[in-house]
Amino acid sequence: MSVQADVGNLDQVNFMIKKINDELGQINILVNNAGIIDDGLMLRMSDEAWERVINTNLNGTFYFTGLC
Repeated sequence: MSVQADVGNLDQVNFMIKKINDELGQINILVNNAGIIDDGLMLRMSDEAWERVINTNLNGTFYFTGLC
């Protein structure tokens, strides 16, 4: 099964989990391995780049772990 979603977007994570649960049943094992980098020093990162990295790397893990 394949579901495309932005792991940093809570609405999309909810949709993904519901779709998986409806088709395959409850999620018993979760591997949080989505992550991105922004090439450059943190001091030079734009606010938008920082937000993308945090949403994917941190919020995505938080959302999935809490909802599964």
